[in-house]
Amino acid sequence: LDEAQQLYGDVLKLDPTNVEALRRSAVLMTKRNKLDEAASLFDKALALKSPTVQLLNDYGYHCYLKNDHSKAEDYFRRALDLDPDFVPAWTNLGLTLGELSRFDEARLAFQRATQSPTDVHCNMGYVYANQRKFELAQNEFNKALELEPNRATAVEGLLEVSRRIPGSEPITIVRTVGSARKSEPTEVPKAETPGDALMGATNMLPPVAPATTPFDHANFSLSSDAVSK
Repeated sequence: LDEAQQLYGDVLKLDPTNVEALRRSAVLMTKRNKLDEAASLFDKALALKSPTVQLLNDYGYHCYLKNDHSKAEDYFRRALDLDPDFVPAWTNLGLTLGELSRFDEARLAFQRATQSPTDVHCNMGYVYANQRKFELAQNEFNKALELEPNRATAVEGLLEVSRRIPGSEPITIVRTVGSARKSEPTEVPKAETPGDALMGATNMLPPVAPATTPFDHANFSLSSDAVSK
């Protein structure tokens, strides 16, 4: 990331008005948790010309990470006004609406992001877990596993939320492997206190709806326009 940041800086020395370099540099600053520097770069990019759907989405996600959820929602919706089929913006909008406790709207946004009901359940499980609604999250991951017993994200999510429910009993997850079926008993430790049950809940798992970036975070659209389409 440091080398990439330096290369984008070299581009901007040659052309300070290069919107794509500003956007990508801002994303890297955000990924490195330099949020103020990222905001400055995003603002410069937004001021230069009519923003692209990628720029609006990425700035929206930057706002989401800063917990400015109302502003994030506005930018995701602006992105979707430009391109109603832009998957990352639908995914990010779902996450943002979840943070605002608008769960029905969040589910509808995830349904626009993916045609997979399993992905929708996993994303809703993630949203509920971040809101510490662990029983609701547990229910979503169970529904995902009913549809796809092999879905690793759902298994991991179920284990995470189950151990955060005080008094939760150990569970056995039955998964299919190829055409064979086997049972994998998985001990889920009981939460000793309600405080233990809440620790580490925020940002438990990444969202699973498909995205376009070649980088390791699903919610930026760091690829070029041609690739992201």
